[in-house]
Amino acid sequence: MTGIPELELTRLLTCAALEPGLDGVLLLDLPARPLLAAAEMLADILGEDTRIAVLGTHEQEDDLWFSFRTWTEQGTLTFTPVRGPLLHDGRLVVVVPDLARLSLAATRAAVVTLGSPVALLERHGISVRTANYAYWLASCAAGDIGQVSPHLLDRFTARFPAGRAVTTVEPVDRVWAFANGDPEPVFRVPRPPESWLRALEPGAVVPEVSDAAAVRAIALHDARFGVRRPLALLRLARAFARLDGAAEVTVGHVDAAAALTRLTSSAKPTVAPSNPPEAPAAEPEDRGGAVAPVTPADTAVEETQGPAVVPTPILAGPPPESMDVVHVPVAHDPFPEDAVEPEREATPLVLPWQRRRGTTSDRGEVIGTEPTNRLADIAWVASLREAAKYQAVRGQGSEGLRVCAGDLRRYRRSPKTEHLLVLVLDHTCHQDWDWSPALAEHLRLAYTRRATVCLVEVGAASAELELRAERVMARSLLDPRVAAALERPQGTATPLAHGLELARAALRHALQHGRTPVSDATLVVVTDGLGNVPLEASLRGTVEEPVRAEGIDDAIAGGKAIAELDRVLPVVVLPPRVPYPDVPLDLARAFGPRCLVVAATGDGPWSN
Repeated sequence: MTGIPELELTRLLTCAALEPGLDGVLLLDLPARPLLAAAEMLADILGEDTRIAVLGTHEQEDDLWFSFRTWTEQGTLTFTPVRGPLLHDGRLVVVVPDLARLSLAATRAAVVTLGSPVALLERHGISVRTANYAYWLASCAAGDIGQVSPHLLDRFTARFPAGRAVTTVEPVDRVWAFANGDPEPVFRVPRPPESWLRALEPGAVVPEVSDAAAVRAIALHDARFGVRRPLALLRLARAFARLDGAAEVTVGHVDAAAALTRLTSSAKPTVAPSNPPEAPAAEPEDRGGAVAPVTPADTAVEETQGPAVVPTPILAGPPPESMDVVHVPVAHDPFPEDAVEPEREATPLVLPWQRRRGTTSDRGEVIGTEPTNRLADIAWVASLREAAKYQAVRGQGSEGLRVCAGDLRRYRRSPKTEHLLVLVLDHTCHQDWDWSPALAEHLRLAYTRRATVCLVEVGAASAELELRAERVMARSLLDPRVAAALERPQGTATPLAHGLELARAALRHALQHGRTPVSDATLVVVTDGLGNVPLEASLRGTVEEPVRAEGIDDAIAGGKAIAELDRVLPVVVLPPRVPYPDVPLDLARAFGPRCLVVAATGDGPWSN
């Protein structure tokens, strides 16, 4: 199914087991099946008593650490304390298939435990202190790295761009294997050699880090990102030295560790290596993917005794032409977060603050429970479970279960978006002017409210069908598709009526459907009103007759349909040069008396 050259992943997993500081390993662009296979190999390296726990998007605090479960024995109700997967006495391998989708509770657990020798738990009146033997093995797509908290990424010090090191078989090969009755190919990580396993035995000598190796590790990293990365590289180099049986960590070990993680830098070594490796006569020995650079001196032909043998070419051709040097990247950067825009909240490790109009009972999905002093949205099972823990102290008689005010718990719910921004962009009117200042106020307000963004593009050059508008639902303004839409070039057709119909459908669904509809919405339309595609032509996908003013009339009809929706604030942004000013003003009148018209020249808004 897949193959990894030269035991690179096996070497990285062995180094993580050797060095306690490398307990967070991030494998970039690695699929789920190879990740689980790597976790099984890491558990096999650590020992037979190692457990594997897989975390996803739904885990809560009680699921991870400590909770009470009900057991019915002979008709009685008892509450038994049960440890979660992270509260394990022995060695543990925590697998995260997608780091960008990790739940908030699991993210907090990773930030707290990674790099810590002990784990201290204070929960439900129980105090537990245990040694931390957890190893986190995570995968994340390089394109989604901007959605991950920087504090969480900082804990995963060992990086490996596995996207190009792992080659997956084509889906058609699986079909042929199933048709031929062959078993499905299973990904297997190569087992480490016995010499590597001997380095894991107790009493092995730990090599010292030389000054030259420390200087080299610091020179390979930018000082702006702290010292975690140089320390992680030195730990990986020390593990390399232990696998080689060396007594000291040299510059060669640091360069080999950097080559394994695909770390590139323009920094040059300031100190010559103390033990420079000799150039091998045959194939170079496997050093975890580190290949010595080839120089002209290495390729020179040595003089030998006797007459020289000149090979005779089979077919003589013209002299080779000189070609430009093309630099092809060998692998991805192990730290892609340094070059991407953040796509996360400013405080990703806490629930975002949100202003709301309703009570907490009409918001969001249940993510846990919390103490309460109000009789609203009571979590009855959690309240009774809390009261049952103290029945031995309170005394349980014939009255049954005694519940006090301090036992009451309510549901803790994830915040749901209560605001919606619908942005209709007419790209055909965006020529030689900047619409960012006119949209800045609405975009800033949507960001502070953490509003969901519905993006409708009209007349974009990249549209699949120029007669139709395109709609995209983004979770927030941090979605990169919003920024890309603001820079999209213009097309040829203007299906404004279809764009307003898509906006009306999105507004109607958000305001009237779902468990938690939005409380208010803002519709911002940037257009000159010159729609040249009727709505029927957009729905059919073809234009069969000459089009006059039908596109404009359909757009005005769509504006009147939007005016019938409650809790919608329409805003029309006019470009600096409008060929027919009455057309966009008629569209603004169709939106109703609450519509605001904003001039892109900076004159400010005025009421319609």
